[in-house]
Amino acid sequence: HRDRLLGMYRADHLAHLGEGDAEPAGPDDGELLHCASQAILLITRSIDSTPEGKPVQIVRTRFPADRMELVFGPS
Repeated sequence: HRDRLLGMYRADHLAHLGEGDAEPAGPDDGELLHCASQAILLITRSIDSTPEGKPVQIVRTRFPADRMELVFGPS
């Protein structure tokens, strides 16, 4: 699966979602993300790694939840 994804997207690393949750936007979030203060944000934390599994970076993202769609399926 990993090799197919790397070849398909010509990627040199993969992101592995560690966890996700939701929280209200703070004052800075509203301005940076162009959303209302207290809007619900989707928060994700992941680790990007090389094809061999060596960690490259830790990523934390914040998205306005009303602009996101989550799709779950078999890997």
